[in-house]
Amino acid sequence: TRTGDRSEFRMEATQNWIYSSLAANFPGRVLEPLLITLLPGHTRVEPYSHPGEEFGFVVEGTLTVLVEDKEFDLGPGDTIHLSSPVPHNWENRTDKPVKAILVNTPKIF
Repeated sequence: TRTGDRSEFRMEATQNWIYSSLAANFPGRVLEPLLITLLPGHTRVEPYSHPGEEFGFVVEGTLTVLVEDKEFDLGPGDTIHLSSPVPHNWENRTDKPVKAILVNTPKIF
């Protein structure tokens, strides 16, 4: 996909997240690559779980990742790869936006 062809969108449950799909649309696609921006102060208290896997690469800012009872502060260039059935969540506890590339299975959109 080309930069100018992407559109940003938000979901009602995650209004402080701005999504941009990086995926091509073809039959049988499994991966869901997204460029996400977490606006400052985005926090969700409860970890959640779902089927699949997630991989995250922080582009800018500090992303706090909650995995079960552990917390990880990730900076630019840091990555995380986890099994999505493990309770987890993502937060931006800073006063600046966080940009990250997230790749999920199964596809969401």
